[in-house]
Amino acid sequence: MAEPIAVVGVIASIGQLIDFSGRILCRFEEFQAAAGEIPKSFCQISIEIPLLKSALEDLNEALDRGSFTAESEDALLPVLSGCRRQMGELDSILSKLVCDGSESWQKRVKKVIGSMRCETTVENIRNSLGSYIAFLTFHCAVTSSVPSLGMFLG
Repeated sequence: MAEPIAVVGVIASIGQLIDFSGRILCRFEEFQAAAGEIPKSFCQISIEIPLLKSALEDLNEALDRGSFTAESEDALLPVLSGCRRQMGELDSILSKLVCDGSESWQKRVKKVIGSMRCETTVENIRNSLGSYIAFLTFHCAVTSSVPSLGMFLG
């Protein structure tokens, strides 16, 4: 069983990321509703965020079952931190691009054009998050299907 302090850190990180993913999904919906169509990179990442949220929820359940060693949790913290940084950057980008109902047509068009300028950044975030999703999914699958193997993946 992992150290209680490490468990609290992992639980807090997972909870924050689950909240972040829900907020980002709402922003994507608002962005799409205002813009009508979103750039390809935004569309792709909006498909992957629910998978990240699911992986985090699975990870949280595995943690509740006591499936992780202290070493495993220590290894997860940097991954969760990196994921949080990427999600924060994505949230920041989306907050600048989402239109509210009171904005003029010109300002809305400007934000849509601005979203096209962010495509490379969003694609880089998507790639990073994809790596985190793969790692978290693999880690959960291994630790839940073969609990004794989890201590070797640490």
